[in-house]
Amino acid sequence: MNGHPFNIDFLSKELEILSVAERDLLWTEYTRKISEQLLNFVGYYENVFKLNGDFLNSEEIHFGAKKIMWYLTSTNRLLRDSATRSLYYYGRQFPEKLFELVKYSLTINDPYIQERTLAALYGVTLAKFSDDSFTKKILGKISTELFKLMFEFESPYSTTHIVIRDYARRIIECGLIHNKLLLQSKEISRLRPPYKDGGTRNWPKHKDDFANAEFGPILMDFENYQIGYIVKDGHSYDNPPEKRKVRGNIYWRIYQLGWSRDSFEAVDKEILNYNYRQSRSDRAKVERYGKKYSWIAYFEIAGYRTDLGLLERGSDDYRFSDVDIDPTFPEPPLSAHVFKMDLLGDRSLELLKWLKNKIAPDFKQYLQTNEIANYKQEWICLDGFISQKDTKYKRQMFGFIRPMLVSNKYW
Repeated sequence: MNGHPFNIDFLSKELEILSVAERDLLWTEYTRKISEQLLNFVGYYENVFKLNGDFLNSEEIHFGAKKIMWYLTSTNRLLRDSATRSLYYYGRQFPEKLFELVKYSLTINDPYIQERTLAALYGVTLAKFSDDSFTKKILGKISTELFKLMFEFESPYSTTHIVIRDYARRIIECGLIHNKLLLQSKEISRLRPPYKDGGTRNWPKHKDDFANAEFGPILMDFENYQIGYIVKDGHSYDNPPEKRKVRGNIYWRIYQLGWSRDSFEAVDKEILNYNYRQSRSDRAKVERYGKKYSWIAYFEIAGYRTDLGLLERGSDDYRFSDVDIDPTFPEPPLSAHVFKMDLLGDRSLELLKWLKNKIAPDFKQYLQTNEIANYKQEWICLDGFISQKDTKYKRQMFGFIRPMLVSNKYW
């Protein structure tokens, strides 16, 4: 399994035929126990994807990406996030190959995989939004094909999963910005909310919702805060009828995904204890399988309830807030010593005289400059905070730089 890269095709065939629960008890548990080793594997490939070396011409690179895709089943947050980021950089180099992985992921019965492959593709779409070779040759094909797969009437992979659906929609919207003729008007109306079909439209309520059980897939915080968020007046410890109904719907889906007390209670308790022991360390938090299935069900019924107008929102461009990753993977900003002015003035002045000094610092030279940290470009300061302190002279000053839009007639 960890030998020759071609083995990933054999492994994929074995994994894709399993139910979600079977795969999690075998494969996801395996990846949980060797997560440190897998993080090194994912990190290695991410670094390769970022470079333009000769290895990018090797077929092995694509097998590596396919293997990383299977790590998206993981309940180890760091591994799942790292795998998503690695696929994002893979897509920066090979957007069409990433789309092939997205299409493959749609055939797999675990929404955890679909959510993150689409997140990676959405990130790539934003990163390459101004790249003519991508927008003119690739994005249109991706957009029209993704529409047929997920939004066309009776499309094979339509879903109410609010995050998956939104990633897919936004990718297609980017394609429409570059080519308004990609879709007909009736197709565009199916792309945008409100959605009247697609995905699970019948949500039974499970008769045993563990309301009085000692341990179940849904624990207290998820029940009170997450479920409460998608139920009117349910965001508290209160238990109104609508909240009980939605909780029962979610339990139905959790059991449909395969969670059972016999199969998962022991391992979920083990993970819960692990997280408690590691709460003060730097080790990645691992989700219980009950929580994984709860999240899947939660996102799916949130989309359904949005379609019914049961979630409060401002417009049809409503973006759900419970997304746990930024698909653009921004790099940390560079640190540079930009501001070099002395704010504290003449130290020989008595403190009271200095305090009464009404001459404000002149920040003008920092509002627009042609160089920052040896980067010779035109820079405009849009926002800033400046602070200086001299303990010897007991002085301190700080200032804020804030942007404003001003009409030309006042400028």
